[in-house]
Amino acid sequence: MVKSPKNCEDKIATIIAKKSLWIKEAKERMHTKKGVVHTLDNDTTIYFLGEGYPVDFEKSEKNSLRFIMQKGFRYSYKNDLDKAKFLKILDSFYLQKAQELLPKKIKEHAESMGLHPTKISFKKTKSQWGSCSKANALSINTGVMKLPWHLIEYIIIHELVHIKHKNHQKPFWALVAQYVPNVQELRREMKAYA
Repeated sequence: MVKSPKNCEDKIATIIAKKSLWIKEAKERMHTKKGVVHTLDNDTTIYFLGEGYPVDFEKSEKNSLRFIMQKGFRYSYKNDLDKAKFLKILDSFYLQKAQELLPKKIKEHAESMGLHPTKISFKKTKSQWGSCSKANALSINTGVMKLPWHLIEYIIIHELVHIKHKNHQKPFWALVAQYVPNVQELRREMKAYA
């Protein structure tokens, strides 16, 4: 909830009215992004390594999420179907898969590029796919596990290049382009995912 001085209410209402179409379009864009779970029903899709998979829901003695290759996900839940619990278990799935699959890829790219991180960590973040600290520690958003491999590898390369170039100026993009010639195309493709 946002509170404002009473004398500003008309001004705020006018701004909201002017921006209502933009607000509506922004909401619609979020609903079309891959990887966003809006509802828990027979239409629920979970993205893993770029593929959308259906989710089967079943009552059980405990909450759990299983991935069955080529079939999709099975979510077992105790009591009521709770979206917050489901998302927490899904986040744990992505963390487990990131820890299992990404260190080897990061090491391969680090070796080929001659750019070695001091540390690698994985965590869910809201707005960044990855980051590189001043101390050259990489942090990768577990949400990358929604993306296809070629986009995950782009993120890894992007963050490794930050070991050499801490900003996004021309030398940074030139080095990224040495490893990912179609970088602009990949950046556009990433906008389809949340």
